[in-house]
Amino acid sequence: MIKIIKYSEDAKNNEKLKTEIINFLYKNLENFGDPIEYIENAVNYALKYSNSHGGFIAVAYSSEDIMASVAVVLYTGLKGVFPENLLAYLAVDKKFRVKGIGSELIQYMLNNTTGSISLQVDPKNPAKKLYKKFGFDVKYLEMRLYR
Repeated sequence: MIKIIKYSEDAKNNEKLKTEIINFLYKNLENFGDPIEYIENAVNYALKYSNSHGGFIAVAYSSEDIMASVAVVLYTGLKGVFPENLLAYLAVDKKFRVKGIGSELIQYMLNNTTGSISLQVDPKNPAKKLYKKFGFDVKYLEMRLYR
């Protein structure tokens, strides 16, 4: 049995939890992850450590209260061409993969957001199949200019 807990601005002062979430994501995103400082920036944005629109972090715990999966959702403050929500990160611990926990967390995210949701996924990431199952589709090709 999975228990999902939603953390938002009210969890801002829980440094232990914040560190645990960041480390979990860094470890479990594996080849599709980002540098730890990028993950920390997204977590800080969701928990409103700075002047941001905020968001939330959904954590799925196993029956033994072990962190099994984490999703970080950011509110963009935008509408229309740019979705209101961004699924910044979703990771499932190796021990809990292929058990439906990622699906449960996505469904939880859908139930706890309003408006459109965007995400970025590497074309080689097997999670792409899961996102498509929930109706996510390629709308635009992202291009970046790094400075």
